[in-house]
Amino acid sequence: MVRVVLALVLLALAPSAVRACSTCTVGDPTLTVMGAEQPNDGRLRFSGALRWRTEREDDGTRLVERRLELGLAWSPVARLTLSANVPLVSRRARFSNLAEERSFGLGDVDLRARLLLFRDRALAPRHLLAAVVGLELPTALRTSGPYEDDPEQQPGTRSWDPIAGLTYGFFRAPFSLSTVAVVLAPLTEGVGRVRAGPSARLSTRAQWQPWEVFGFALGVDARIDGREHVDGQRERASGGAIVYGSAGVVVAPTEDVVIDLRLSLPAWQALRGGHDEGAVIFVGVAIDA
Repeated sequence: MVRVVLALVLLALAPSAVRACSTCTVGDPTLTVMGAEQPNDGRLRFSGALRWRTEREDDGTRLVERRLELGLAWSPVARLTLSANVPLVSRRARFSNLAEERSFGLGDVDLRARLLLFRDRALAPRHLLAAVVGLELPTALRTSGPYEDDPEQQPGTRSWDPIAGLTYGFFRAPFSLSTVAVVLAPLTEGVGRVRAGPSARLSTRAQWQPWEVFGFALGVDARIDGREHVDGQRERASGGAIVYGSAGVVVAPTEDVVIDLRLSLPAWQALRGGHDEGAVIFVGVAIDA
């Protein structure tokens, strides 16, 4: 009887004992933030991120934005990863006369598909190259605050914006590198009959992971924005370019949870329209299901 009970207990424990962690299934111990993970059949990740940034205009207006982004990434097969990102945006504008305007609402939902083009080997690859296609949906909706037709007071552009680009990942423990280069090309007018210009965006992140559960990261983020159109007319005081430098750490409190902490500062900017962007603080968590 004791032997039968022992056998049943061992059978009950067997599934959890052989259940592989997310890093084990891809054969690489690198801690990867959301969007830089190695795809694997059935891999499912959830994420939450809080982004805090500032912006200052020449007329003395100061903008503080807090953005909560909820994400999901799923790889039905190893070569394809589907993702969705839903932002909730809180904004506070303080004007030169000390008046304040606060708003809160849903931002533009971002849907993407990442198709693996090249992988040097199936298990523990060192090089990954993928194509990205996506679409930003016109879902921006304010639930509080006046100035409904003011694009500067909205949580998103509320336009249809296709996305296309490439990603590259390099993995050789304890080092890794991830790069994302995309172009966003708005198709329609959004809030206030404004059609944003095309935008080219580059994000590169280098990581050194001296310990299994902790690593350091340095990054560069660059953006070039074309001029927007208002009521069909080209707006000269718009667009420009900006480059950010960032530093941060990644921490894994458990084998399926990765915490990403970053501080980004503008290293160079040439934005038209009389405004300067400030620091960005990022706190994110990715959870493998």
